[in-house]
Amino acid sequence: MGALAEKTRTREETLRRAHSLSGVVPLGVFLLLHVLVNASALGSEQRFTASARAFQAIPAITILEVLFVIAPLAFHAIYGVKLARDGSLRSPYPPIWRKWLHGTGYGAFAFVLLHLWQTSARKWFYGESPLAFHTTLEASLSSTVWGIPLVAIVYLAGIGCTCLHFAAGLWGFSVTWNLSRSDRAKRRGAWTAGAVGALLFLLGALSVVRYATGSNILTATEPLPDGPPRPACSAP
Repeated sequence: MGALAEKTRTREETLRRAHSLSGVVPLGVFLLLHVLVNASALGSEQRFTASARAFQAIPAITILEVLFVIAPLAFHAIYGVKLARDGSLRSPYPPIWRKWLHGTGYGAFAFVLLHLWQTSARKWFYGESPLAFHTTLEASLSSTVWGIPLVAIVYLAGIGCTCLHFAAGLWGFSVTWNLSRSDRAKRRGAWTAGAVGALLFLLGALSVVRYATGSNILTATEPLPDGPPRPACSAP
């Protein structure tokens, strides 16, 4: 019985580490690439187009997306549901964190699917050029229902869930892989992961506002669509 219990514990630990790794690495790559590319729209559509063109110039980019982002995230999501339903499995997270972690996980999964549908899926199934993603996102996020920008609100909530889940997963990764062992290291890791998540959310939220309203709140001037900054009004 002792050998069987030890084998079960080792298998569980291996799956836990694989689950942590399959979340942090592909979700981190997904967040960094998509946030940075979309944040380039804060400058202008031309900058977004240049970033998208450079991203698509990577050899075999579609195969890389499927193998190293979508497939690991699918495993992470499926095993994550098992962890959420089986409370007997060990977890590095305090009990008060777990419901939030599971909730943000479902939200992040739904948001990633939505964003992939509006970007990569259109490229794969309909042949839409990635250079048209700016126009597609702008039209979607600026649309309103009864005057309410529902898609933009969903994007903000989805980005929030994804960044929070990633930050928590980053901390969990450091604990699961024994990178943070002492209480001090765990606290430092929590603050670092939180800062990374907050920065990614800020960039993502600014991009959503830019797509939804056409304005860049980081600058004092409101850019014209595809044009130079709007000149200040002269005094009468």
